[in-house]
Amino acid sequence: MGHFNVQKLTNAEWAFAMASQRDAPLFAALARAEQRRLGGFSVQELANTWWAFATLSHRDAPVFAALVRAAERRLGGF
Repeated sequence: MGHFNVQKLTNAEWAFAMASQRDAPLFAALARAEQRRLGGFSVQELANTWWAFATLSHRDAPVFAALVRAAERRLGGF
């Protein structure tokens, strides 16, 4: 997944969530890849990531913390 851009990462999550495919190893790999790229996520990509993880009830505290920080930066510190 190192060659995936942000859109490809979020599209993969969205597709698996839409298909109700809970693949913990895949989502862990996606999460690792995303943590290195969160600064490049748009607000929509952040929301899509949250939605996919929530839809599949995939819990990953470090990723959620990183998503919160990225959202706060994007939204001006709220």
